[in-house]
Amino acid sequence: MNKTIKMLIEKEIERNIVVVYDDQVEIDKKRVDVKNGAIRFWEGKRVTDKLPLADLGCTEDEARAIIEHVTLNAAFAVSEHPVTERF
Repeated sequence: MNKTIKMLIEKEIERNIVVVYDDQVEIDKKRVDVKNGAIRFWEGKRVTDKLPLADLGCTEDEARAIIEHVTLNAAFAVSEHPVTERF
């Protein structure tokens, strides 16, 4: 997969999973999944957008790994306590 495409996918996933509720930033991992050869973005109970994996040049396992990576980085970014605190 092209690094530029991977970076754009990561930005799009982050934009969808980081949600602000009542001035609180939350990570909602359920808003993005991989199924039927596409990365799917959810709003409530319906799919709002799909990115076909064939067009992106990645497999379902690679897409899941990208979602996990973005989720972990987003969780650290919005955390009130840095990772090195009380280490």
